[in-house]
Amino acid sequence: MSIVQSTIQQTIDFSNPDAVKALNKALLKKYYGIEHWDIPNQYLCPPIPSRVDYIHHLADLLASNNNGEIPTGENVQGLDIGIGANAIYPLLGNACYGWSFVGTDTDETALQNCKKIFAANPQLMDFMSLQLQVEPRFIFKTSLQRKTVSRLQFVILLFMLLKRKRIKPIFVKSIH
Repeated sequence: MSIVQSTIQQTIDFSNPDAVKALNKALLKKYYGIEHWDIPNQYLCPPIPSRVDYIHHLADLLASNNNGEIPTGENVQGLDIGIGANAIYPLLGNACYGWSFVGTDTDETALQNCKKIFAANPQLMDFMSLQLQVEPRFIFKTSLQRKTVSRLQFVILLFMLLKRKRIKPIFVKSIH
């Protein structure tokens, strides 16, 4: 006769936004050097592990167009369309690879929250810029300066936004 000992593991209730938010804060601080991160309650609280996976997949895609080397540093610039209040892709892209970002959104409150996140983490200030997208119908027609657009290596657009706006996704290997 064998006895099987059951163990009880503590876990996070992922259906509870406050629990996911607390986990995100801890992960961002411990693994990515983001000391202060918070979002208003009504905004999307993304799961960090899946979002950092997207950043690593993007890095692999960029490497495939760069002799197998992942491009790093502030000269690698991305555009995050629909950055939201969480700024998660710029935060992770900068922490993992030193990339710089331009973030756009139609929501001024979301952009104000991003500014708070960047200000609370001074190491990010030189790598991030934000633009209000005043005309939501034209997601790729922004107020970005031509020289900024010519330096972009990639664009991130949240798929949920595509579904909500009924826009077909376009995946581009390289902007240039």
